[in-house]
Amino acid sequence: MKRPLGVKILAVFCVISGLCGTAAGAVEAWRTVARSVELDLFAWVILLVWAVNSILGAMWIVIGVGLWKLRKWARRLVIVLSALAIGTVSVSLILKHFNPDSWMPAPWYLLLVGSPYSLFLIYMFSRDVKRAFST
Repeated sequence: MKRPLGVKILAVFCVISGLCGTAAGAVEAWRTVARSVELDLFAWVILLVWAVNSILGAMWIVIGVGLWKLRKWARRLVIVLSALAIGTVSVSLILKHFNPDSWMPAPWYLLLVGSPYSLFLIYMFSRDVKRAFST
């Protein structure tokens, strides 16, 4: 079956996002190590955060390639990660409602960040996409 245009766009978006995340993580990890003669606890935490960012970036690259090749596991991962993101945004909105002075971002920002995941989730369950990944 022919690859739907939306899957192509999402696959390219995943790869570009992954490349940016991996590059940013690697550069910032290198800068953290280069700035610190002796790594204190704070520097180790920053290094760990950027290492995780690099790993997540690599994961998005793999997902993007899987989407491009119409792998079922890639579609499932996008569905799971999108559902988790929507859940996280929902919980954050609820917590922000009950504690407006909290450190969490403004509700409009949370909705802006969460909206694409809703679209991804809806799109992954569309008839054409399900058919494309079923072969």
